[in-house]
Amino acid sequence: DLITLNRVSEHTDDPVHLISSCKSNLKDNGLLYIEAPDAVTALVNNAKNRETFCSPHYMLFDPLTLSMVVKKSGFYILEIQRVLEPSGGFSINVLCCKSTVINKF
Repeated sequence: DLITLNRVSEHTDDPVHLISSCKSNLKDNGLLYIEAPDAVTALVNNAKNRETFCSPHYMLFDPLTLSMVVKKSGFYILEIQRVLEPSGGFSINVLCCKSTVINKF
């Protein structure tokens, strides 16, 4: 199983609830992938003209704050990274799971 939240969590006023709600829809070995715009690098790089930040965002994340939300939601982080996009902006990508143990197929 894989659930993706691709640029979704920043549009809700309760990202912990959103991410937590994914747990019941995942099998034990299921994965959750989250992508969000990186607000810190956007501020540093002057993102006023970036289309990403033209739509309303209830939350802005950097790698630390997004990892805190993921952990508070009851998931374990397998990998988190800051990724340079073709647009010149950065995204935060998080791969996480429900359990500390993942069985290989």
